[in-house]
Amino acid sequence: MTLLGYDTVAASNMPTEEQIHSMLDRFRSAASPFSGSSLLSERYGDVPLLSSAWGIGHIGLPFSENGRVSVMGLQLPLPEDTTFVASLQYRVSIRLHVEQIAPTEADAAKSAESLSTLLGLLRSLQRVQQGAPSDTAVAQAMESLKIEQHKDRAVLTANIPLDLVKQLVTPITQSGVGPGASKQE
Repeated sequence: MTLLGYDTVAASNMPTEEQIHSMLDRFRSAASPFSGSSLLSERYGDVPLLSSAWGIGHIGLPFSENGRVSVMGLQLPLPEDTTFVASLQYRVSIRLHVEQIAPTEADAAKSAESLSTLLGLLRSLQRVQQGAPSDTAVAQAMESLKIEQHKDRAVLTANIPLDLVKQLVTPITQSGVGPGASKQE
């Protein structure tokens, strides 16, 4: 007999210890973070080393319509069978790395091309609206954005300046929501 947790006991009436060892092994493997999601166990190796934050996801229902991904009526240039691996790494700036793992190389090429076109449009709009002093950090982030295709993957990378992160976080902390928020009366 052995205690597995505060509310779980493993017991066996067999003459050898093999059954108890088997129960311990199954209990340990069930407690492993890789025992649940097959997507996590399949794609965890794709997360860049030393990432401070990361996420793995697969887009499907309810976001897919007619073979494409739609969010709030906006059709994104992504096939419905898309898996993402996203990560943030702290360096001099925050490095954003998002990989779309497409079903085929052709889908990855189509996504990379569509996202590059969308990025070009955003950059054009950003150039037209330049002028405000706070736009420097946004301009740096926009200029660092890159979209490339690597076999069956469309990869987006960007370096987000810490000034931009501070600008985005300041309204949250001043409103009294989030970590470091001070209550104003």
